[in-house]
Amino acid sequence: MAAYAALLSIARSTHPNNESLFSSKAKEIVASIHDYANFLILFFQEFPHKVSRWETRIRDIAYKIEDILETFMWQRIQSHQPLHVKLDDQLKNLTVEIGLIAGEVMEERPAYKPPSSSRLLAATGNGSVIGLREDILAIKMRLCGEPSSGLQIIPIVGMGGIGKTTLARAVYDELCITNYFDVCAWVVVSQDYSPHRFRKVLLDSFKLLEKQMSGDEIGESEIALKVFQYLKRRRYLVVIDDVWDKRVWDDIRCIFPDDNNGSRIMLTTRQLDVACYPETAGDVHEMSFMNDSQSWDLLKQKVFPDSLCPPQLENVGKEIARRCAGLPLAVVLLAGVLSPVDKIQASWEEIAENVNPIVGRELEEILSLSYTYLPHHLRSCFLYVGGFLQDVNIRTSRLVRLWIAEGFLKHQNGCSKSLEDEAEEYLEDLVKRNLVMVASRKSNGKIKSCCLHDMVRDMCIKKARDVDFLHVMDGLDLPQGLMNERRISFSRFYADNILGPTFRTILCFQIQKFSSWLSELEVINC
Repeated sequence: MAAYAALLSIARSTHPNNESLFSSKAKEIVASIHDYANFLILFFQEFPHKVSRWETRIRDIAYKIEDILETFMWQRIQSHQPLHVKLDDQLKNLTVEIGLIAGEVMEERPAYKPPSSSRLLAATGNGSVIGLREDILAIKMRLCGEPSSGLQIIPIVGMGGIGKTTLARAVYDELCITNYFDVCAWVVVSQDYSPHRFRKVLLDSFKLLEKQMSGDEIGESEIALKVFQYLKRRRYLVVIDDVWDKRVWDDIRCIFPDDNNGSRIMLTTRQLDVACYPETAGDVHEMSFMNDSQSWDLLKQKVFPDSLCPPQLENVGKEIARRCAGLPLAVVLLAGVLSPVDKIQASWEEIAENVNPIVGRELEEILSLSYTYLPHHLRSCFLYVGGFLQDVNIRTSRLVRLWIAEGFLKHQNGCSKSLEDEAEEYLEDLVKRNLVMVASRKSNGKIKSCCLHDMVRDMCIKKARDVDFLHVMDGLDLPQGLMNERRISFSRFYADNILGPTFRTILCFQIQKFSSWLSELEVINC
């Protein structure tokens, strides 16, 4: 993601509006860099899952170009007169390198294909329904409340690990539901979705394939027709689990007949825009976090399924449950850690002190899917949020100003929207994707403050560090190995202790000692 942010920066620095700063010889090279940067930015936006092959090379070259250009522009502005600096000599080799990468990308530019995943059919395990009683009743009412109504989509939306599939499965497995519908089917879409496999799974579910025939031997139109004809005049329930893209509905809508007989489709997704996309979608059912009491009940049920929790473990057990911050999957993962451990207070207290590191490894793979599916123009913005303090609400006005100052917004010339409005739209998009949570809204509905779930923040910090975008420090001193960081965040620090040659941004929330070198930097007081 650091590569994308650096490309935006050099595209801005090399914009034709700045050409008066450069000599006639340098203008041609700068214009080439500008074209290459814009081409690669477009590639990042159109094919976010295909950039990993080039991302490190692009990032390193973009950083070098960025440093040369910004140093030159700073010196040019300070001197108020032309500089005798051979900028073209400094940039010549880098221009060739970025041009070669652009050529590789152009030759192998792929057609759209979502990233692969290993699953297609849902597992049928019985998940716990603690904390879901009201949700189950609400979904059942929507499934069975109007038997003569037309086909309706019931979207269930929420962040990864919050229990969307558990809720859908709990309702789907109820006897009253299976008896109410003539046909029931469950299909997991995930990120390796293809229309052919989706329809083939339905064929298999309905046992419409002849024994000697495989789904691969039937054409797309024949599969669609078989499914449509089978569902025609039947009241059906189909669960479409883990949907990531609006195009899924465009591909499959034609196979579901609407006979005004109360047929229903349940759809689970992490993304609000996907949930709202089908034209027959009803009100979105948004999942809520568990409260501390529900988290503790779930933890007890998993660790002590056939016995009572020993009294000496209750307080530390409640603390462990509280530190899961209401995320059911985190509770279940911790229960798996606690179950084989000796049921003594010291062992549980040690786990209570390390909740995030223990479940973080397991949760990261699940939560990272939401990051993987982020458009690149949102990735920098999301990773930046991880630099703020834990359990502290972030003022939108502060966050927006910092995003703008960092150059994360790709603002088009002639765009009628202000940078602030565009940044607020970015934030709303992150909220709709269930990566950022709204802490409060203004009277006009706009986001006043926001925050990250603790587990999401841990994933965010790790991703930012892995791609050399931002490093969040726990202590006061900067380790020697981090002297080449671009952005760094401290909860508090002594200003004398920190100065790196490549630092672009220092986020600090409590300065213990103010040093004179800070006066030489541009400080944004948010």
